Amino acid sequence: MLIRGPLTRLLARRTVRTVLGLLLLVEAIFIAESFSTIMERTIRNGGTAWDLSRLMLFKMPEVVDFALPLALMLGLYFAISGARDDNELVICATSGVPWTRIPAFAMVVGTLGLCLSLVFSGILTPLSTFAMRLSLVDLQSRLVLQQLREPGQRTIVRSHDGQTVIATPSRDPRAERGNLFLYKPEPDGGWRVKQADDWSATGPDERGNYAIRMRTFRESSGSAEDTEAPRRGAGTVRQVLNGVSVTVSSLTMDVQRDDLIRVADRVRRRNELLIFDLAGRAIRSSGDVPDQTARRFGEMLARALLCPIAALLAVATAAWSATRTGKYVVLPGAILLVLAFDVFGRTLLGDGAARGGAALWTSALAFGIAGLGLPLAYILWRAELIVTPSMRRA
Repeated sequence: MLIRGPLTRLLARRTVRTVLGLLLLVEAIFIAESFSTIMERTIRNGGTAWDLSRLMLFKMPEVVDFALPLALMLGLYFAISGARDDNELVICATSGVPWTRIPAFAMVVGTLGLCLSLVFSGILTPLSTFAMRLSLVDLQSRLVLQQLREPGQRTIVRSHDGQTVIATPSRDPRAERGNLFLYKPEPDGGWRVKQADDWSATGPDERGNYAIRMRTFRESSGSAEDTEAPRRGAGTVRQVLNGVSVTVSSLTMDVQRDDLIRVADRVRRRNELLIFDLAGRAIRSSGDVPDQTARRFGEMLARALLCPIAALLAVATAAWSATRTGKYVVLPGAILLVLAFDVFGRTLLGDGAARGGAALWTSALAFGIAGLGLPLAYILWRAELIVTPSMRRA
């Protein structure tokens, strides 16, 4: 049997070792590139080392789906060419193992890669993206509540619910805090300003609300009226500001928690939808009105179909490397082919998914036939070069 044969055991060890090594290398490069950005956002929102580690963990599945087809192609290529140059494939051939087991093994690996790609792109990556967005909102909320409970020594500027909040540190050693300034524009073009001196906050209570006590509170509101200016140019207007101000001493305000922090939107965005939802939208999509959200399902499917294509391309690449010109351009050419199939497939299947189920499956069938047919034709043409070791080549 293919799964239990000596050729499978021979190639599986080499393939798994190389694929895992390549994925870890790409993952390390991606994490190193994203580390500074994520760390800056974590520190800016008052996060801890645990928060940084959690955000980095949420970022990891994103790159696996991108690197998987290329890693499979390189892993299988090095496994086949290494076993061939060590005469191990010749030994298997003399033992009665047909050479067709090599492309068959590659298709098994490619099918496993297809399933793994769908799991990452359709489930793990959307879940991690959704969790990362909620975690960033939670970090911001925790920082706001911490700054509310614990006075700091620096000026804080926040924007929330259409209003700008500025809190300054106290210059009076007897005061717990400095000034609190809130500005909110009104829909009719007016404005409202609130200012408090030496304020303090207590809470939260059993309902999560806070009480803010202010020694002095001033509220000002105003509006601008356009009036025609006499004896000026035609159509010229001037604005007259109308305002009112109120000052209160020793005021206490009860503030709800939701008025202080930004509530995370739990409605999934386009890049956070699971593959099941996207597949349903692609099937229901009409060609008259293309569904751009369903396009993502087509791109997922194209990247998954690229895994068996890349696996079969690895076998053709191993045969190509036995030719005089192939050994010089084999790896760059194979990498460019995988990238070209990736761009072509995501464009073709993305457009098909946006137009509806029939267009999607037609595009997927055409992409699969073209992607698998080209390397398979070359394999059938140069089959003997897959097994022949380098020392016996002319």
